Amino acid sequence: DVVVDGRIQAYLLAKEKIPCLKVLIDAPLAVRAKRIAGREGTTVEEAKREITARERSEGIRYKSIYGIDLGDTRIFDLMIDSRDRTPDEIVTLIAARVGG
Repeated sequence: DVVVDGRIQAYLLAKEKIPCLKVLIDAPLAVRAKRIAGREGTTVEEAKREITARERSEGIRYKSIYGIDLGDTRIFDLMIDSRDRTPDEIVTLIAARVGG
């Protein structure tokens, strides 16, 4: 067994029809910005701007290079909103899905 991590890995694996459990762990922009601001010592507003700019840039790049639409989440088998969950709770949800 192996775990592959990355923003586009699930899309690439799906495109190649490689059997796997594709999990999206996400949170609302405000939550992600607050986490980043706390970790990086910046403001929430600055973190929001950086996240938005990065996501826009990645969306354009991945679409042009790989034909991937990051907004299309239909390829995921499991989507987890991490806003109110600890890392251990997220692991438990994924393990339950794979039967572990």
